[in-house]
Amino acid sequence: MKKLAAFFILIFCLSCSQEEEEPRVLSSENQITSFALNFAGENIAGEIDQHERTIVFQTDGKDVSSLTPSVNISPKARIEPASGVAQDFTSTVPYTVYAEDGIPNVYRVTINNRPISANNEINSFSFVVDGETIEADIDRTNGIIKADVTFTDIKELSPVISIPGYASIDPPAETVVDFTTPVTYTVTAENGDSRKYVVKVNEPEIQSVIHQYFPGNQSFFVGAKAGIMGRFLMNEGEDPDVYLLDGTSKYTLNELEYHFSYSDTHTGIDYYAVSFVIPDDTPTNIYKVVLEKQGYRVEFDNFDVNLEDAPNPTSLSQEVFSREDVLSIYGENLTAGIIIPSDGQHYLIFNYTTEYTKVDIRVNEEKTEMNFTPDYNYDRLYPAYFAREPEEKIITFFDPVSKRIGRSIKTVFK
Repeated sequence: MKKLAAFFILIFCLSCSQEEEEPRVLSSENQITSFALNFAGENIAGEIDQHERTIVFQTDGKDVSSLTPSVNISPKARIEPASGVAQDFTSTVPYTVYAEDGIPNVYRVTINNRPISANNEINSFSFVVDGETIEADIDRTNGIIKADVTFTDIKELSPVISIPGYASIDPPAETVVDFTTPVTYTVTAENGDSRKYVVKVNEPEIQSVIHQYFPGNQSFFVGAKAGIMGRFLMNEGEDPDVYLLDGTSKYTLNELEYHFSYSDTHTGIDYYAVSFVIPDDTPTNIYKVVLEKQGYRVEFDNFDVNLEDAPNPTSLSQEVFSREDVLSIYGENLTAGIIIPSDGQHYLIFNYTTEYTKVDIRVNEEKTEMNFTPDYNYDRLYPAYFAREPEEKIITFFDPVSKRIGRSIKTVFK
């Protein structure tokens, strides 16, 4: 009986030993279930693609050179590099997850770190008038934007503006703005850097000095009547300020007169003239003619003024002149050259001799008296030639050598 009991005990022990020696099945799970990075105290989770084994972050302007990840993985798995260890993510970083059974799974962590934009340019600036787009010219170097916008009121324009992504502009695009004066726009880049642009619509421009007698000549004596001509020189209801500038000193002009000249029917650009008299005390110099209006300042160079020996006619020998009368004028520094208008033209009269005619203007040695006897070549100076009533005429003195224009005096021809 004892032998039988011992046998059953032996069988039971062998059975228990066999059960303990069966191998345990190890886990093959090797996934990253979450992956977060700490950006300056803010935890951001990456987007995990288990099929492609990628983890992607989308960031803007972050410092990714040393970031500490927080990683969750499958139970019983391990990961290299370890969670909580700082890494440089300026390029893709591989992470390998090892399952309990040793099978590896490699994930690639990428941070698409878009640089913060510093672009504060204006890409384009335009106006739409009656369905037509008018593109402005952009001077990016100097921050100046110019456009001619005609056939409409520029006091209420809504520009169309294109700026870089992530940038902002003030005033906002398509805001209604009064462009009768220069308007400053400020573009601020994503990184906070800002730049100013000055928009000029219908900017005035002096194109020439009015000098109908000698085109291209810009030489005057003090006391002479002169002028300028150009585009957009005036706005309705407001006269510009016009003066001479020698670089430092400003010289006010006398008897300013403003005239609409004409409008270009094709472009719609308005042209104006401004006439003035050069003051007697203006020093001899080469000046700029400066025009200022509503925030604009434009200049025209090489305006030549001479104070010395300026002709100064003060009186005439009679009040009314007829054909064959001697034209006698008295004054100071009188020249042997005069200009008299007639019937839309101007007679430039100075001493010269040709095969058919001789002009003789006599000025005394003191230059206080000038005499001229018109012959039949000057009949058209007299309104009677056209059967018209007597007319007032302006006689202007000039230097026949330099073509410099001087003062004028009025009289009546009949």
